[in-house]
Amino acid sequence: MGVSKVILNGSTLIDVTDDTVASSNLLTGYTATGADGETVLGAITNGSATTPTTSITANPTISVNSSTGVITASASASQSITPTVVSGYVTSGTAGAVSVSGSATEQLSVQAAQTITPTTTDQTIAAGKYTTGTQTIKGDSNLVASNIIEGVTIFNVSGTGRTVPELQNKTVTPTSSTQSITHDSGYEGLGTVTVNPIPVEVVGTKLIIPSGVIGV
Repeated sequence: MGVSKVILNGSTLIDVTDDTVASSNLLTGYTATGADGETVLGAITNGSATTPTTSITANPTISVNSSTGVITASASASQSITPTVVSGYVTSGTAGAVSVSGSATEQLSVQAAQTITPTTTDQTIAAGKYTTGTQTIKGDSNLVASNIIEGVTIFNVSGTGRTVPELQNKTVTPTSSTQSITHDSGYEGLGTVTVNPIPVEVVGTKLIIPSGVIGV
């Protein structure tokens, strides 16, 4: 019969009556004293251990404020842990899951709505800007080839207009009425206008104009 409690001169020297050790929870090769004072032989065999594993799941989200250009990145993550187990007993590690979350913001450079009118020099919108409004580049209906002098190109439109206008020369004869001299269709203006002389005859001190020349 085993001894589970030893008392000497009223003092308890050994007391294993509250021990809960059993063969089923003691490794093979190890011994202990049970609550009844008997020797307990370990019955758990080695070799059924599993390696601790962890897995992490993240759920990132990114949003952009279209008015201010502020980017907000948020993420939540959970980590599950599988401990090392030997025949059903945890020998290391802690089972369960750990969850974390957080967010961060970044202010982008922004460009509000604007209208750009072409000039003689390039105009640019700087790289890295977040546009919060419509960027309008002006156009002009007069930007056509016929309005540009031949040999000149503006915004990839090659001109076909003449460098020298086509002028019309005319000859007119005076009459008794006012005459307006204009160029004909197909010309861009008047060149040389020749006015014929009035046929007259000088007799002594008199100037004779033939009848009908100027309505006489």
